[in-house]
Amino acid sequence: MIPHDPALLRRLHLAAYACTVVDAGHPLRRALYGDLMRHTARHAAMVAELAPLLQAWHDAGVSALLYKGMHLSAFVYPVVGTRFHGDVDILVSAVSVQRAVAIARELHWEVESLRTGERDHNAATLSRREGATAIDLHRWAVHRPSRDMSHARHITDAVWARATHALLGTAPVFVPDAVDALLVGLVLERTWGDRWMTKAHDPIDWMLLRDRDGVTREALMERAGELGCPRTLASFLARFDPDTGLPALAPPGRMTRAALELRTGLESGLPEA
Repeated sequence: MIPHDPALLRRLHLAAYACTVVDAGHPLRRALYGDLMRHTARHAAMVAELAPLLQAWHDAGVSALLYKGMHLSAFVYPVVGTRFHGDVDILVSAVSVQRAVAIARELHWEVESLRTGERDHNAATLSRREGATAIDLHRWAVHRPSRDMSHARHITDAVWARATHALLGTAPVFVPDAVDALLVGLVLERTWGDRWMTKAHDPIDWMLLRDRDGVTREALMERAGELGCPRTLASFLARFDPDTGLPALAPPGRMTRAALELRTGLESGLPEA
């Protein structure tokens, strides 16, 4: 159910999407049409900036996987550019990070927060001076640095194994399988990465990913077993399940979060000392 308050929709970063799902003559569509134009123009500007970098990486043998917000905006939402996101999340293999950063520098991307440690989920932040795009370059598909990185390595390798080729503009890129986009990009991001805090667009992301490629509950649960996170998925769905009722968007209280962390801690990885 889309609220009919333009100011609220803008605060929730849902204005552009809402404009595309109301009837053509609805007052909300007129109120939000400028938001739609701005969001789609921003997306187009990002694609224009990203394409040469993605092409250069491809030519140098650096595979890049687009996931989370930009992936949804470009490949999942019915109207391209209407899923708001901030940074562009791109996954490269751990052994390709240094090469990817060097190529970005050659193409005049500014490199910030370069991290070379194996436990660092974010390898670097790349940005364009006076540009539209900032990239979070990742070496692992999941958060949670730990003593034993085997869980992050296993999940990341599994995501790569199911990823498929696509084009962002004219540039080659990989995108995650729909089940992985839902399980890793949404469920594990919100639980292991964001400590069980959800966002207003998460129910829409869930339903579009589910419906676009026919992701079944059985396939999601089977994949959770393969990736070693069935408790995390079950705990997430107990709070957030668009298929059976309204999801909990309010952040959990301290005691609830502690209980969730205890239940799923062995799956997310033993914390660093």
